[in-house]
Parts: sequence; structure tokens; C-alpha cells
Amino acid sequence: MIRPRGWSCWGNMVISNKHASPSLLPEFLTDALTLADLESGCKKACETTRVHPSFSAGENVVIDLWEVIGSGFKRAATKPFVWAPIHRAINVLTASLTKPRLGIQTYCLLPGQEAISTMKKILIPVVALLVLGTVLYSQRAAVVAVVMQKALENRIGIDITEDFVDGLHVALCGAGGPLPAPKASGPCVAVVAGDRLFVVDVGTDSPRNLGRMGMPVGEVNAVFLTHFHSDHIDGLGEVATLRWAGGNFEAPLPVYGPNGVETVVAGFNQAYSQDFIYRQAHHGDAVTPLAAAGMTARPFETPADGVLATLINEPDLRVEALAVDHEPVNPAVGYRFTYKGRTALISGDTSKSANIERFAKGIDLLVHEALAPNIVNMMNAAAVQRNLPNLIKITEDIPSYHASPLEAAETARDAGVGHLLYYHIVPPLLLPGQDALFLDGAADIFANYTIGVDGVMFSLPAGSDDIIQTSKGL
Repeated sequence: MIRPRGWSCWGNMVISNKHASPSLLPEFLTDALTLADLESGCKKACETTRVHPSFSAGENVVIDLWEVIGSGFKRAATKPFVWAPIHRAINVLTASLTKPRLGIQTYCLLPGQEAISTMKKILIPVVALLVLGTVLYSQRAAVVAVVMQKALENRIGIDITEDFVDGLHVALCGAGGPLPAPKASGPCVAVVAGDRLFVVDVGTDSPRNLGRMGMPVGEVNAVFLTHFHSDHIDGLGEVATLRWAGGNFEAPLPVYGPNGVETVVAGFNQAYSQDFIYRQAHHGDAVTPLAAAGMTARPFETPADGVLATLINEPDLRVEALAVDHEPVNPAVGYRFTYKGRTALISGDTSKSANIERFAKGIDLLVHEALAPNIVNMMNAAAVQRNLPNLIKITEDIPSYHASPLEAAETARDAGVGHLLYYHIVPPLLLPGQDALFLDGAADIFANYTIGVDGVMFSLPAGSDDIIQTSKGL
């Protein structure tokens, strides 16, 4: 067996004195060897004794791969430049035979019929795929056009809510906070109660996520703002525009919020005022009637602890606001949606709150914000090392007005909720295994939880106690 230095062993290369017809063998080289030198050289070049002990002048000395077709040679036969290491092996052998005298020819035996058959079985489909790939690449524009046309027909105007069972459905159109994250956009919760779509907060990219999720943005009935931090309101103008151009409403988008929402809505309407004019002039009243452009504020007084403010009260649907603790941000509220006996509460930004626990008693789904102080402390240490005073100050401050995953789990446990959905995830979860670091033991306190990502969705069918996760994310 020859194993040349610097070369992989492609298979067993056996030295033998089998006769082979020169007309069938590619001649690599011819050397004059003495029998003694040949035997001596074999000992030097081979690692095994599978060498016939006697050779006669004039016999063909071959590298015989026939006997090992069933092993490594089948694989070797499919490799590029497979004969190069074989040729190298012959050179190693002949180089060790230092006294050439007798005319003994060396050849390399060609692969047998079985190996050739195997090669054909492998190469034919490979070649066919290459040809097909070449044709498809040359026609890629036409192929993509066909695929895209079909995809557009299936996706444009899609409304996944048409297939919802009657009940309360809650989805994250934004699972993150103010920091960028690939699977957690700015905070946003979509709530479908029966056939009506509501949105709680509208963070960065959340209006587009609604479209990606198949939610009918043109049919948003109302937006509810928990507070007026930038990361909770910066998508307001976009969602209002998509609703205006994509829906059939005759009035602006209602935006509920604690006192101060009037200022926010007025500012967005002013910022988009020129856009209203352009789009109406271009598309006309049939698509963009000025009477439905923009938003209208629906302010309410923040309720005291222990009190709910009822904003919508219908036979099957009730929407209520409750005070939360996000000091120094004031006002700040959460929202509780009840539809046909199923209930979900959305915390908004808050530290651990007895008021949330009070109004979450026995509910089906608690959507609670969470900031991991252990990871934020790592960010603070890195900011100190890099001498970044602004980031040092921010990472020192923010844990004080957010609940940790452990505290949210305690609230869920003590309130006896059916399921806990973490959202407003801070900092972003970017690394494998970071979930466990984020929870930091919270799973031991309350086991029925989900760490939110964009697109995660839960269904609470009416007349049932089931809590069904219908989507794990976009």
C-alpha cells in the first residue's frame, strides 16, 4: 500500500505482477530495474507486504486498483485530478529503485467496469443538473417573472383574519424596544376581537410587519397608545397613511391615549399635511378622501390605581385602561381587552406593578414588557471601558422603570394567568443561548411563557379555555 507524503490516501494501491496488455494501459514511464532493486524498492515504498516476491525481467509492474474498487477507489474516481496522486505514487516507487538495469515497464491499471458504471451514475445527474442550471440562469428574468406573478396573486390583499375562529387573537407586530434587532421591531401589539382589528402602540417597522403578517392594515379600527415615548409612537404616521389609502373609512384613524395624546396626534397630522394633499391630488377621493386623512385623538383621564377606565363597552367587547408605573414617564397606561369571555392584558412600559397583578387575575394572556438588568449591566461595563458617558448614564437609568423577566414572571404567577408573553425585549437577543441569560431564572417562577419575536401570535377561541399559539414568528 503506497501512501505518498503530502497526498491523501485515495484507496489501496497494491503492487502486483499481474499481466496487463500494454495496449489497454496508459504508459507513465519506463525504467530499467534489477530484480533485487525492485524488491528492495517495494520494501521502501510500500507499507504492507502485499507484493508478489518474485518478478522477472520484462514483466509489467502495475499499480493495481482493481482489487479495491469496492472501497476508496469508487469515491476517488469521482474526484478531480484523481489520477494525479496515483501517478505520484508510481513516482515514489520508481524513485526509490536507484539502480535501473533491466527493462521492466511500469503502468497504471485503468478502472474496471464496475467503477466506470458508478462514475456514470454519479456524473450523469450532475451534468444534467449543471445543464438545467445553465438554462435556468440564462432565462432567470423570465423564470422570476412567472414566480413573482404567482406570488403576487397569492399575497396581495391577503387577510389572515378571515380564517380566524371567533375569539380574541393577539399578535406581536413589534416585539422589541428602541434598540435595533433582527426579529424584534419597535413595540406593537395587534388585537383582533371578532372581526375588528386594533393596535396597541406603533413602534418602528410595525406597520410593515402587520402587512408581512397578513393583517389588513387598511382595516385598523383604532390605535391605543400606552405612553408617548418615541419608540412607541414613531410608526403612527405610516399606519394612518396605510389605513387611509388601503381602507374604506370615511373618518380619520381614532387614536386613544391618556391626556397628551392630542398633542402627539396634532403633531403627526401637521407633519403629514402636505402628503395628504399630494396623495389626494394623485389618487382622488375614491381612494384617498381628505375627510379620512390622518388621525383624530381620543384622550382620557388616567385612572387611579385600583380603577379601570372603560374606553369601549359593547355587548361582546370591552376595552379598558389601567395605570402602570413608568416614572418619570407620566401618564402611562396598560390596556385590557375582553371579548366573549376571553381576556388579554397588555402592560406597556412599566416597572413591577401591583395594579397590573390586580387586573390580570385569572386572565388568559398577559403580554408583559421585560428588560434584563444583568445584560444591561454588561452593556454598562462595556460603556465604562470605552469611556462613553451618555451610554453609561442611560444603562444606569433604564432598569429603574422597567420590569425584569423575573418580575414579570412573578406577576404572572401571582395573578394566575394562563400564559405569559414577553415583549418589549431589552436588550435585543442576538446570540444563541441568550434566551437563558435573558430569563435569568424566570422560567423557574412561571413556566407557561413565550419570549416574543415579531409575528408571534396567540388565539383565544370564544367559548373555550384554550390558549393556542398559532404563529411562532415571521
